[in-house]
Amino acid sequence: MKALGGGSTSGVTTVIRTFRIGRIFRLVNGAESLNQLFNTLVLTIPGLVNIGSLLILLYFIFSVMAVQLFATVGFRGDYNVDANFRNFGTAFMTLLRFTTGENWNGFMHDVARGPEQSLDNQTYSER
Repeated sequence: MKALGGGSTSGVTTVIRTFRIGRIFRLVNGAESLNQLFNTLVLTIPGLVNIGSLLILLYFIFSVMAVQLFATVGFRGDYNVDANFRNFGTAFMTLLRFTTGENWNGFMHDVARGPEQSLDNQTYSER
């Protein structure tokens, strides 16, 4: 119990966990097909980082554009407190959410209704 609380035996549990990870690497080195798959994964990581960086840059650009264009649209239906373009963080998360295709059509129709005169805070009951 002392190991879970961060007592003096926490170093022992770290060493045991390290050996568990070491067993996985030993298994990969032992099987030729697993070794080949592992080496392929390691070689593709730099390319995946480049593509991920490019996607993050595109999300950043489109989030800034969305805030500039749609920050004055009033909350209606699917355009609500959880998914909107009123600040950068929420816009970025909304665009990531739409990457999966989650309710893009409903959101698009609610945003297309145009700007609203006031930007007062609305509650969840007004959705």
